[in-house]
Amino acid sequence: MFKRQWLPLFNKTQYRACVVALLLAGLPMLVNSAKQTVPDYVTAAQYDRFAKKYNAKAVKRLKLWNKMMVRSANLNELKKLKAVNRYFNRIKFLRDLKHWGKPDYWATMHEFIGTGAGDCEDYATAKYFSLKLLGVADSKLQLSYVKLNSKQKKFDAAHMVMSYYSTPDAIPILLDNVNLRLKLASQRPDITPVFNFNASGLLKSKHRGKPSKTMQYSLSAWKRLMKKK
Repeated sequence: MFKRQWLPLFNKTQYRACVVALLLAGLPMLVNSAKQTVPDYVTAAQYDRFAKKYNAKAVKRLKLWNKMMVRSANLNELKKLKAVNRYFNRIKFLRDLKHWGKPDYWATMHEFIGTGAGDCEDYATAKYFSLKLLGVADSKLQLSYVKLNSKQKKFDAAHMVMSYYSTPDAIPILLDNVNLRLKLASQRPDITPVFNFNASGLLKSKHRGKPSKTMQYSLSAWKRLMKKK
């Protein structure tokens, strides 16, 4: 019925031109629809506050973080890990005493991005919160307090990385600021795990009995960080 009624009214060239015109007319709607499915992770008000609190370079870092997040939103989890790890590992490593004037300070993700520097806890926690925002389940994400045997003297033996578990029993993938590439924990003989935790609290530990002072301090600092993030 369609062919008999309408095709005689158009020759092939006119028909093709009509189809192209219809596709082009609908293209802006498709583009706008795609953009709307992934909203920005930073509001205009947040950019303004960043500019007032920090500087233009900090705002640029925040924009790059937002861009990375938007681009990563619909990727698979491995690609999300790579994108988040790559972004934060570009930020400068700086010990807390020199950076904050304190022997230990757990910065929020925005403080880390804003000041453009931080230590191992800041890298690990910023990656954790970013991946949660990208929809990765909290059950797959753990912060791992480890002992690091590194030839690079600027890093401490007491270290922290972000661990990703694809399944509860899987060997975790480590997101680290010392070894910049994603690697399975089994591929990191320079790292000895001590204990793990996330929003649910202490998860895995070789320690038996009452939590050590290091564990208690880390969990307290972590709880404070979650409240102010």
